[in-house]
Amino acid sequence: MNSRRFHDAGFRGPLALLTVIFLLPALEASAAATNHFKDLLLFSSGDRVTGRLTRLQPDGWLGWEHVDAERPILFSTQNIAQIDLDDREGDATAGSAWKVRLDNDDELSARSVGIQGSQILLESWYFGTISVPRGRVRSLTPVQTNFAVVFEGPRGTNGWTSWKVVSALGEPGEWKYQDQAFYAKEAASIARMVNLPDSFSMEFNLKWKGPLNVAIALYTDSLKPISLANKEDEPDFAGFYSLQLNSFGANLLSVKKRDPLRYLGQHSVLGLANKTKAHIEIKADKRSRRILLFVDGVLSKLWAEPGEFSGEGRGIRLVHQGQGGVRLSQLKISEWDGRFEERASTNSAAATGDVVLMLDGERFAGEIQSLNSGEIVLASSSGELRKGVDKVRAIELRKTPAALSPAAKSEEDPKFGSEMQLYFQRHGRLTLKVARIEAGKLVGHSPVMGDVQIDMSAVSRLVFLSK
Repeated sequence: MNSRRFHDAGFRGPLALLTVIFLLPALEASAAATNHFKDLLLFSSGDRVTGRLTRLQPDGWLGWEHVDAERPILFSTQNIAQIDLDDREGDATAGSAWKVRLDNDDELSARSVGIQGSQILLESWYFGTISVPRGRVRSLTPVQTNFAVVFEGPRGTNGWTSWKVVSALGEPGEWKYQDQAFYAKEAASIARMVNLPDSFSMEFNLKWKGPLNVAIALYTDSLKPISLANKEDEPDFAGFYSLQLNSFGANLLSVKKRDPLRYLGQHSVLGLANKTKAHIEIKADKRSRRILLFVDGVLSKLWAEPGEFSGEGRGIRLVHQGQGGVRLSQLKISEWDGRFEERASTNSAAATGDVVLMLDGERFAGEIQSLNSGEIVLASSSGELRKGVDKVRAIELRKTPAALSPAAKSEEDPKFGSEMQLYFQRHGRLTLKVARIEAGKLVGHSPVMGDVQIDMSAVSRLVFLSK
């Protein structure tokens, strides 16, 4: 595997933060509860503090519990860059039937979408029901939710094959299993035959300490790790793809025993170097010869295989290159229909009308009269068209200047609120001005959606944009 070394500046202690620390009165949750949560507070200086987020006050101070503090601590948000939240039991995509892209490139998962006149009605468990001006929504993508699950786990090491890996990055070791997750601190490989379908979606949660350097073999027939530098000397193996993730981005290679390695393209993942966890989703489709990488629910890279598809096996292999620690959990592999959130048109057609792209590739342009859970009604030059939503790949809505359809003014208009990008568990992002966080709810104002109240159990990260 790739033996390039990646370096990390390391963790800095929180001593420099003492000047901004105050003790709060005791809150409803005890400091001992911090043992159960591992939220991470990242400061602009590079300092990091673990603990548990309890609240964000309207005056710009943030409440934080720490296991070594008798009472909650108060930090000024002026020096905070980001908050990573430990996994909660709140999947933002649960029960979702639509993915919604707003005109500022924010993305949401919704259980239902309705179009009536100039408004689009969005409903989801984590933000309730919201009416959004039609001109502020860029595209709507139906989500298939009943794909057959090929594998879900891990539930132990049975059925997995482990190997120690010789790596320039560290001593050989092995993946360990504990609490429904795989852990590795040294170079190690673990593989399984999962009968990958020709089109699949694989997702998992990844956490790491120190540099990230993991490779995932897709469509492999070898349970033994393959030395890419000496692959011609390895026992016979079928062609596969090696997707390499590191602290800066991703790299995809086509690997065949008797052919030169083919690099399909490196890709820099913005912000990955500052993260310590991510939800990774990999989609592959043999028919279209595409492999896609999603990081925290956002499409990061689409690789198109220009030649013959290299994946010939049906297994996967997970290789830790041996520097830093890695935890992999909630691995799920499902069948897939090849559909994802792609643009309905590749030109300016949506500037003058709505565009509906069907699964069979057919396109219809016109004006959407209505949309409900089962049917879309489109007025076109050839008359009224009615199409079942189950046949729709994507919908792109007519472009409208944002000034013609602004979000309603916030009733609170938080004077001391911070502008943030809020990332959801598994999928989605929302840019908004946050007024406060308390009792498990975030209250804020989105320039697109207006006033919102969001269940914090669906949130995985908060990134401060301005103070």
